Amino acid sequence: MKSHIYVGITIVAMFFVTSCTTSNLSTVSASITPISIPVASVTPVNTITSTVTVLSLNPAHTQQSLPTIVLTATPTSRPTFTPRPTATSTVTPLPTLPPDVSEALILDLLQNNADCRLPCWWGITPGQSSWSETQNFLKTFASRIARTDQPEHSLYTVYIPVPEEVHPGSMLVHEYKVQGDLIEMIEVGLGSNFQNYALPEFLATYGQPEEIWIRTFEKSRENTLPFYVVLFYPQQGIMARYFDNAERDAEQIRGCPQQREYWPLLWLWSPRIDMTFVDTSAQTVNFGLDEEKAYLPLEEATGMNVETFYQTFKNPDNQDCLETPAALWPPPV
Repeated sequence: MKSHIYVGITIVAMFFVTSCTTSNLSTVSASITPISIPVASVTPVNTITSTVTVLSLNPAHTQQSLPTIVLTATPTSRPTFTPRPTATSTVTPLPTLPPDVSEALILDLLQNNADCRLPCWWGITPGQSSWSETQNFLKTFASRIARTDQPEHSLYTVYIPVPEEVHPGSMLVHEYKVQGDLIEMIEVGLGSNFQNYALPEFLATYGQPEEIWIRTFEKSRENTLPFYVVLFYPQQGIMARYFDNAERDAEQIRGCPQQREYWPLLWLWSPRIDMTFVDTSAQTVNFGLDEEKAYLPLEEATGMNVETFYQTFKNPDNQDCLETPAALWPPPV
């Protein structure tokens, strides 16, 4: 049975209203009533009061007169963080959330993505959001943020604690590629038990991919035969890679990407940037594109076209899998 955490929060929200010629800053105080967030395997605790600042800088959500904000556990009313880069980086540090509040927030973000559509991730939008404000938000619950400087950008690795039932290592790792103070790309490792990212639900939500790419090997190694299926949506700024531990049957490799014990990796960027599959993959972390015959187009690898894949695998009851000739693929690495 799900437990509930009751949290009382006072939020000071800063909303930026932008136009082609002017930029105005206003400060609004909003009272937040206690919210009830269902969380599995968490013991109810006493009411907790803390003070945080949520920055919402999405013009689409800006209002001239803001009512009292009431947050509930329903999918249609959630705390939202939507930062946007600004000319100055005067960011007021936010307090670290208590562990139980932090866990409830993370689980809600994983389940509902702050009610925003990819490539927006937790209210953070590639090509719009500033890293300084995003980092300020992530620090309220992340266990660690590491920075790696590269010639043209910086890479920030964010370690997010989660329950073991979400991820066996109790830690999710997200990567933020940043140029200047602008977030260019987000790489997301997901945990399990979030149905909105399962293959049928993902296809139903985001439609037929423009391209699908396959990667596997000619045989297993140490009882593992990786089978990757990559959905590429350049017009939406989304790439999702699904995994299955495949089987070799005679001369065929058989993979079932709809298996729900495995969850995708996501790469997100601004759809205003024109990127090919090779361009996108070259900018990601640990994608393996540099290896010979690393990925092949779906039809070349399996004989199935993209439309047939979409119609087949968006069905949640589908039991069909993909087969590809073992001779097409290199030895396991």
